[in-house]
Amino acid sequence: MKGFEIFLNIERIIYELEMDFMRADFCRDINRLSGRISDDFMEFGRSGGRSDKHTVVDYLSQITADRKIALSDFHIMQISDHSYLATYCAKWENNGRISNHSSIWINENGKWMILFHQGTIIPET
Repeated sequence: MKGFEIFLNIERIIYELEMDFMRADFCRDINRLSGRISDDFMEFGRSGGRSDKHTVVDYLSQITADRKIALSDFHIMQISDHSYLATYCAKWENNGRISNHSSIWINENGKWMILFHQGTIIPET
């Protein structure tokens, strides 16, 4: 693969990794879920609160149905040899709420893990 093709492949991989967090079957599998989130993980949620890996794993593992969220404007930017910033807009189908998101993904020895996530609600106009 050439450089741009590799970049597009990584973008597709990270998109799918983000989408896994919307799937109840993935989130209820504690081993897969915990393995996807770095021990050093930190999140600033849509509410403004700060969460660590334990809090997020506990929350996501209790999801009983797929979360109906459409992602748009998905982009990645390489920030080091093995880390990428992903940005996107999420629209919740159940209430129409829209939020901007950013995540930092790291690849350690071929294993992708999320290191950071932030969601910011876009106020209705």
